[in-house]
Amino acid sequence: MKILNSLLQILILITLTACGNRFAITEDIAAKLADINMNVSEESIEAYEFTSHLRNILNTKSGSSKYKLDISFTKSSQGLVIQRDSDSLRESKEVVVTYKLFEKGKDKPIYSGKFRQISSYNAMFSPYSSNVEAMQTNANLFKTSAEELRRRLILYFKRESLK
Repeated sequence: MKILNSLLQILILITLTACGNRFAITEDIAAKLADINMNVSEESIEAYEFTSHLRNILNTKSGSSKYKLDISFTKSSQGLVIQRDSDSLRESKEVVVTYKLFEKGKDKPIYSGKFRQISSYNAMFSPYSSNVEAMQTNANLFKTSAEELRRRLILYFKRESLK
């Protein structure tokens, strides 16, 4: 059984390297991601959720850093009636994340952008369950936004390393 397991691992390794499949994050890019200090424009539960998740997935270190990332959010929500004369109501939440990446000591951003994340949940006529659904949806929405920002930063640093 150990031999079969070893052969399977070797086969997977050969297949991945033969296809030219490389990991997206090199040590250089991971070091740059860890060297980012974040500034969020608002103080809210969602902003805390976003920054704590982003810090965890970027492995940022405390202290002085080479890069500064300014982040701002625009949130909105909208109720949607699924059927007329129905008890079905869906609440749609949207967040627009605007970000600017600066090098330390410079005023001009080296990379900036904006993206939108949308999520929704069933709004029930029970206040407790609707509030729980809304809180879970907000948390998931901001976590996926943090992961999207991480992907964009990885792509930026990867493009910069190819120049």
